[in-house]
Amino acid sequence: DIEGVDNVNACFGSTAALFDTVAWMQSEFWNGRYAIVVGTDISQGEDIYHFLTGSSAVAVLIGPNANLVVEPNRGIFSNFSNNTFDFYKPYGYKNHYPVVNGKYSIECYLNSLKSCYEDLKKKTNSETEFLDHQFGIFHNSSVSLTRKGFNCLIDMEISKVLPNAKVHEKRQFISKVYKERVEASTLMTANIGCMYNASVFNGIISLNESLTPNDIGKRILVYSFGSGSVGALWTLRIDGIAEKDNLIDRLSNRKEVSIDTYFEFRKLWLEDIKKFGRSYKKDQFELPIRDGDYYLASVSANSVRKYEITQNK
Repeated sequence: DIEGVDNVNACFGSTAALFDTVAWMQSEFWNGRYAIVVGTDISQGEDIYHFLTGSSAVAVLIGPNANLVVEPNRGIFSNFSNNTFDFYKPYGYKNHYPVVNGKYSIECYLNSLKSCYEDLKKKTNSETEFLDHQFGIFHNSSVSLTRKGFNCLIDMEISKVLPNAKVHEKRQFISKVYKERVEASTLMTANIGCMYNASVFNGIISLNESLTPNDIGKRILVYSFGSGSVGALWTLRIDGIAEKDNLIDRLSNRKEVSIDTYFEFRKLWLEDIKKFGRSYKKDQFELPIRDGDYYLASVSANSVRKYEITQNK
């Protein structure tokens, strides 16, 4: 008796699924069950976008008495939507990659952030809503984009908190705020790269690795964004310290492959992506697969994909 659906909306899909789940739990339809929200994505593009290649999947358990609480009280769901063609997959396009207008997409990202921020200030009657929070997490495709989002908000608030400061004093303050409040959330992005739909959830688990009991009661301002486009600013409250994921050790234990090997994988994938009636072995790609991992076992002539669970023992 499990209910659930796929929620697809560019990089915003996982956040939309989270919001839907929280709304369900706060409604008369909730019957006491927990929920799992999974954010997953693959970043693949034209050859000029190799630097954005990445993939990730994050599962988040949602239930009452959580360590990280989606805060419902302060008008936190500040949203912005607009019809933009900044990053999209047209039907019948020459390949399966998205069409990307990088500069325009960043403009959409920042315009959405500014609109959400201005709306949030009206709801909270605060001129320093970002600095009122103790941490910040930004949807990103790179650490650089996190920096752009952070700079966008801090630039609008620094004159409120340091009206008479000199330029070097403002720079020192901005650097300190980023290091103490934002940098920890970029751990996964800095090590994996672009994760699209899984980006914000990875920011949350990255920040969680650095939290201590002294952070209980503090608040996190989260910015979610998806091309097309839709954005939201929302708040998490730290009511307890969640179990750590040991991310640094897990990241350091990854298997490194050469650039040539990567291009061999990519070439094989491109050759196979439209071929049906194929079978695969779990060790075909010489990548470490653990007990319990799923792998693609076959694609039928009718494009039905079959997955199997690895049992190495």
